[in-house]
Amino acid sequence: MKRPSASHSAPGTAGRLIALLIAWLLCLPLLLSCGDSSTAVPVTANPTPIVTTVSGTVTSAELTDAVISTVSISTTKRTPVSEPLTEPITDPDTPVIDSSGLTAEDLSPTTDPLTSVTEPITEPTTDPLQITTEPSDPPLTAPETEAHSAEQYAQLSRNAAYVLLYDMTDGKLLYSTGDGQQIYPASTTKLLTLHYALTLVDESTVFTVGSEIDLAPSDSSKAKIRKGEQYTCKDMIAALLLPSGNDAAYTLAAHCGRLLAEDQTLSAKEAVARFMEGLNAYAASLGLDGTHFVTPDGYHDDAHVTTMADILQIALLARSHPLLAEIMAMDRYQVTDLANGRTQTWENSNLLLLQSSNYYYPYATGAKTGFHTPAGACLIATAEKDGRELMVLIFKCSNKNARFVDAQNFLELGFTLQGAA
Repeated sequence: MKRPSASHSAPGTAGRLIALLIAWLLCLPLLLSCGDSSTAVPVTANPTPIVTTVSGTVTSAELTDAVISTVSISTTKRTPVSEPLTEPITDPDTPVIDSSGLTAEDLSPTTDPLTSVTEPITEPTTDPLQITTEPSDPPLTAPETEAHSAEQYAQLSRNAAYVLLYDMTDGKLLYSTGDGQQIYPASTTKLLTLHYALTLVDESTVFTVGSEIDLAPSDSSKAKIRKGEQYTCKDMIAALLLPSGNDAAYTLAAHCGRLLAEDQTLSAKEAVARFMEGLNAYAASLGLDGTHFVTPDGYHDDAHVTTMADILQIALLARSHPLLAEIMAMDRYQVTDLANGRTQTWENSNLLLLQSSNYYYPYATGAKTGFHTPAGACLIATAEKDGRELMVLIFKCSNKNARFVDAQNFLELGFTLQGAA
């Protein structure tokens, strides 16, 4: 038999290749559909020939062999995954994914961070707004803190029967004894005497000393002014505040009493009485219901009384007046009589202000002393430390020096507790 030439065999080979390609393409849908099938796809042994070529025909057997040798179809049944691969996500802001019924392929890692989570969240969030700390003991409430402070104040050793401590910076009463109890104010009376007088005269007023100084008890404290001498308003304020001059208190009261009565012919006694009438009306207008003063200097009279609450208001009122605040802070004051030129120096009876004193307190800013036997030793003292100003009232103290000790002890504890608050 005659061999076929090369020109005849080439087209036959090409035709077979083309047929195989076409057959593979035709089987591709079948292969893809098998990906979701749970059973093997049967392949018939003798498929109907469906492909022809331009140069020759491919037999059904050849096509079947080619397809079977080229395509391998899996006959293994897939097993559903019964448990999720990750721990449940407990973040309330992240939806929980139900993994039941998904295949291992469906649960395989994905690189899309928006559609899947491949590992359980184990690290806590670092959002500073969500950080929690270990619970600590709750802070004391305001009433508990105040009760604790009151107990500490009460434990302080003191020589005075009545003590009041006030925070001028916060406007807060820190500690008080003798609430509502009537007390004798002694020379702390002069704070209200001065404040009221300054509502009647201006700072340019000149005072002439007259016979009214004879009304001051001989055993009382004096500024040692003399009849006929003249002093400025500032001089008179200093005379009442620093040496606690009762003589100066009567000169001031007589002058103002005549102004109130609009009668310069009033006697010293009448003028002082008119002044005291006005002073008590002024106290009533301020709401000082527990206060009644008989004399301008505070010398003892059974009817001359006040309360700790009232004297606190009087002291705060005086402290609020710029000129009074300035002078009560001075350790000494040099004065010259305008009429005769006599000069003298008044030293402050508040030893907290005197550097030469054993009771000097560097934070002291002023106020007023007082004393007579029924009232005991009295002291109103203000002090400022680290931007905080306190006022302490010491009344009916056992002796004059002990009042300064009590004042320092309460002020120091007050600064400590208020600074820690």
